[in-house]
Amino acid sequence: MKRIKYIDILRGWAVLLMVFWHLDEALIAESIRETTLFNISQFIGGIVAPLFLFSSGASHAILILKKRDSFISLTPVLKKRILRIFQILVVAYLLHLPEGEFWSVILSRSGAAYISFINMDVLHLIAVSLLLLQILFLLIKDNKKYFYVICYAAVITILATPYIWQIRFSTILPIEMASSLNNLTGSLFPVFPWLAYVFMGAALMQLLLEHPAEQKRILKLFFVSGIIMITLGVIPELLKIKTSLYYDFWQTSPNIFLIKFGIVLVLLFLFSWLCEKFNYEMKIFSVFGQESLFIYVIHLLMIYGTGSYTLQTNFGRSLNWLELGIAYILMISLLLVLGKLWGKLKKAYREKFANKV
Repeated sequence: MKRIKYIDILRGWAVLLMVFWHLDEALIAESIRETTLFNISQFIGGIVAPLFLFSSGASHAILILKKRDSFISLTPVLKKRILRIFQILVVAYLLHLPEGEFWSVILSRSGAAYISFINMDVLHLIAVSLLLLQILFLLIKDNKKYFYVICYAAVITILATPYIWQIRFSTILPIEMASSLNNLTGSLFPVFPWLAYVFMGAALMQLLLEHPAEQKRILKLFFVSGIIMITLGVIPELLKIKTSLYYDFWQTSPNIFLIKFGIVLVLLFLFSWLCEKFNYEMKIFSVFGQESLFIYVIHLLMIYGTGSYTLQTNFGRSLNWLELGIAYILMISLLLVLGKLWGKLKKAYREKFANKV
């Protein structure tokens, strides 16, 4: 299947920014955290997840629409795709494994260690969102209806978020389900509002794929829409206008979604324009888009993993900007090498398996 270059670039830049943001969050000195520059870096970091989630939804749409007949019934291709999604979910839980007595923590279904284990992170969210998209595609089958359903679902998710975040679902639902819906158990990426980015990524990529002759015009429309969204998100906040009940600008408001999603659309247009105008591609760093899951896992283990060999353990919050920059360059270089090796190993495995078949 031919890859769409600007989607890989969008995801690749999201991964590059994500590595910097996690280093920034884990290692920058406490004395710097009150500065304007640090606040700017945090806002940039806040764009990483929308980029990553949007590109995941877009990549999923590319896959299922280019092989549509394989995904509207229970084919071996569909079963393989569902297995792949569950593999992402397994990786997500492995990254949250509690230390110490694993089975006692799991069987207890309570306590801080168990809550930390089940709380939704970005990989959980991606797996759940892609599984929902796949189930909807299997049930609906009609492309047009599917497009409208996932668009409406995304909009409803955003509008409902301020209200969903007020409900303590753990009192009425199993804690495992409750943790997926809002942040009251500590989930960083609950379904509300984050699912909307994945669904909109799938919807907008479907729009582009189904109108290949109109792609340039549609991408320009995305750019204009992105600017309008950013404006509509910023102005009410500047005017102190609350756009929803239980208004929380940074966490649950429609405003912050409009701003972040608008930035995603602007960057989508920018990368597509660079690809077309200058044949831009991430020649050196293309692996960050193509092997994003592997790099995501490895960089988290290097920064936050357990034991005495993690960056957070050894450096804590002690680095200045220059030291952080050096750490970033070293980590990106190492991840680049590891990502390329991983890609070669996967390719060799696929070729070996194909020869056996």
